[in-house]
Amino acid sequence: MIISVDVLLIEASKKLKKSGNDENLRDAKKILAFVLNCDYQELNRLSYCDVSGEKIDFLNSLIRDRVNKKPISKILGRRMFYKGDFIINEEVLDPRPETEGVVSIGLKEKFGTVLDLGVGSGCILISLLKDNLISTGLGVDISMACLEASSLNAVRSDVSNRARFVLSNWFENINEKFDLIVSNPPYISETEFENLDDDVKCYDPKVALMSGKDGLDAYRVIVKEASKYLNDKGRVVLEIGCSQSDAVKELFLLNGFADVRTWKDINGKDRIVSARLRT
Repeated sequence: MIISVDVLLIEASKKLKKSGNDENLRDAKKILAFVLNCDYQELNRLSYCDVSGEKIDFLNSLIRDRVNKKPISKILGRRMFYKGDFIINEEVLDPRPETEGVVSIGLKEKFGTVLDLGVGSGCILISLLKDNLISTGLGVDISMACLEASSLNAVRSDVSNRARFVLSNWFENINEKFDLIVSNPPYISETEFENLDDDVKCYDPKVALMSGKDGLDAYRVIVKEASKYLNDKGRVVLEIGCSQSDAVKELFLLNGFADVRTWKDINGKDRIVSARLRT
């Protein structure tokens, strides 16, 4: 059937606005463009479209998902991060803008090899490789779904010849050393997890969010073992929760690291701790 694009957008945005969505028109446009398989900007130039009943049903189901707080990126199956566009799915952590800082700090010094612990969608590792053309990288994760997504994203980003992906629980299956180790590990405490917004708690994998009673379990493992997998003067760059800077810095110092620094995110909050292997 031929139907007005404006009519579809008005109906969809009304449903989203009723649910409390302040970005209702923007989200309605993104979802409709996805359903019509057209570019977001192209949608603005359309007056009418030819849609089947199946597509109308599909549109309505996606709008219901958004009403139920499913993130727009999870609905569309993709997320812009740093300089790239990454495929994500239900079993992959949705990359946040704050995590781009791990890439920026990692790129402040030269490196030939990089290890990404808990690689997820591959957004950190792939972004590092794209901006450092002489580097190679290894991404590890305990989730096959994440390894499949990161492998796909590496192909889409033209770095698959410089990236490898291995099933591993942190350092468990790693037998080599690197110039740089990066990670956005889970850092939410048990109490914090219960207070998360539904769009995070219900749609991101719990294993990628929560890390023990105090949120520091992953850091204890990573920092304790990292020195065994670093080349001389190798660096570690970790994303942290905004209240965890002192605790993570202390872990680095207790485990023989030097040049331990905290970096703030785009909102001025403590977000990254970096350290260097003491020589």
